[in-house]
Amino acid sequence: MGKSNIMVILWDGFEKDFREFEQYQKLYFLEHFGSDDFSNITGYSLIDIGGKRIRPLLLIKIAQCSNATDIETAYKLGIALECIHTYSLIHDDLPCMDNDKYRRGFLSAHAKYGEALAILSGDALLNFAYETILDNDLSQTHILNAARLISRFAGNKGMIKGQVLDMDLTKDKSPDQKQNIYDIYLNKTAALFRAAINAGAILGNVSDNELKCLDSFAQNFGIYYQILDDINDFESEEDKLTYPKIFGLEQALSMAQEYKKQAQNCLKDLENKYHFLEQFLSKLKF
Repeated sequence: MGKSNIMVILWDGFEKDFREFEQYQKLYFLEHFGSDDFSNITGYSLIDIGGKRIRPLLLIKIAQCSNATDIETAYKLGIALECIHTYSLIHDDLPCMDNDKYRRGFLSAHAKYGEALAILSGDALLNFAYETILDNDLSQTHILNAARLISRFAGNKGMIKGQVLDMDLTKDKSPDQKQNIYDIYLNKTAALFRAAINAGAILGNVSDNELKCLDSFAQNFGIYYQILDDINDFESEEDKLTYPKIFGLEQALSMAQEYKKQAQNCLKDLENKYHFLEQFLSKLKF
């Protein structure tokens, strides 16, 4: 029941970071979204059934490690990113897509409230993400650039492109199955990790070289994470185009370790500045 049993035991102090973000997000949502019936339906997916909050916490921690001066902006962009991620899961679970009745051990939005309200709650979260992004001082170039980057990675050049490829809805694919899977993972999963890590780094005004290293880490980590997720779901998702389904568990595990190693290599030139990312990689299990 539910998806993704990947165990997330991230960096030292993760529980404190997690609790602080959860509290901030819940209060922000209640203050700005309201408390009527539809707000409660929308909050069910974002707040009530929880989540790992990996993407917003990565954004916030990267911003902190980069000495960003306005951490509240990082929190708001983190909320926006979590809203985007959550709306994508609501839509992904719909009968016309993956047709999943459970999410994180709870009824998915459409199974609990019906398809129409599930679609509308996802739409509301996507719009709320951009309301939250606009609740920042976009006259500051670095904040505007971070916001622009999140928007790009969430759209047709990132997550949405990956979803289209995953659903096999177009002919924009290679005859090479390995390349097709890579394109899906790079866009559907890695794109939002890239959005999180790059946005946090941009808030801290890091150098171009540092940003390039962090972006490479995010790409490799995103693919590593998705392979682990697919191995976890190996028995339950028979029709999905995944590494373990096409190449077998043994090769999928080998590929996961290769992407993990590449992600670790991306951090070598950063002088231990982002030690928590090393912890992240070493403790991620399924």
